Amino acid sequence: MRFFKQSLARFSAALLLTFGLTLPANAGDVTIQSVQSGKYTAFTSGYLTANTTQARAYVFQEVHMGGSSYAFRDRASGRYLRAGVTGNSLMALGGREIGTWEHFEVITRGGVSTLRSMQNGKYVRAGIGSNSLLGAVSNNRGGWEQFRITPVGAPPAAAWTPPFAGSWKVRRVLNAAGNRIPLNRVALQSADFNIYQDGRFTFTAGCNNVTGRFIHRPADSGISLTNVFITRVNCANAAFDLERTVMSVLSEIRFARMGSDRLFLTRNAQGSSALELFQP
Repeated sequence: MRFFKQSLARFSAALLLTFGLTLPANAGDVTIQSVQSGKYTAFTSGYLTANTTQARAYVFQEVHMGGSSYAFRDRASGRYLRAGVTGNSLMALGGREIGTWEHFEVITRGGVSTLRSMQNGKYVRAGIGSNSLLGAVSNNRGGWEQFRITPVGAPPAAAWTPPFAGSWKVRRVLNAAGNRIPLNRVALQSADFNIYQDGRFTFTAGCNNVTGRFIHRPADSGISLTNVFITRVNCANAAFDLERTVMSVLSEIRFARMGSDRLFLTRNAQGSSALELFQP
């Protein structure tokens, strides 16, 4: 089972490389700190090292691709952090697309994270050589493989927890005229719309991953969706069509209303639904 999950993740990352990624302009900025040494990461002679202070730490865009899948992007050049550089699988900036070497599984517990390369299955560790280089070389999850990934600046609307956080299914998608858009029933059964306590959401019907964040607007008790992006895998099937249909209305959502096991995401305060969800 573990081998199957790893193979599936690598296959998905390969598709991302082939078809590209739509990236939000305001993806979150983060720094990476070694738990073992307390040093922050920066680049030395082109390679990522853990040997500097917080004031000199390199700032990455953290790109969340759904679940525990992440990539780290240099905002100025648009290039992504990759493992597999040189025979020691060191870390450096690579290309402008996310392939398997740029794709990491990030697991965080108690504020401490591990990063595992989805290309070779190895954990990233610091402490390599005199400059404390980082490389995807380890089978362990000990001190040198542990990092703190810290947002730069105050996180927006961090205190707000969506009252509708939970696991949902898509019931209906409606156009601006209020008419129901036809959807494939089989695709609907396999689709999952998950909303998390920190406002993040993920949606997939089995082809692409749609991710973003709900933000509360105190002025009118409404909501906004930010950091919304979708992977661009062209599956040419009903799942693909459903994902694109849901994606097409997300930018129109302004309010949320709950009713028993239903969630109505509406275009206005009067309740004109764009997306209706239910809890099975």
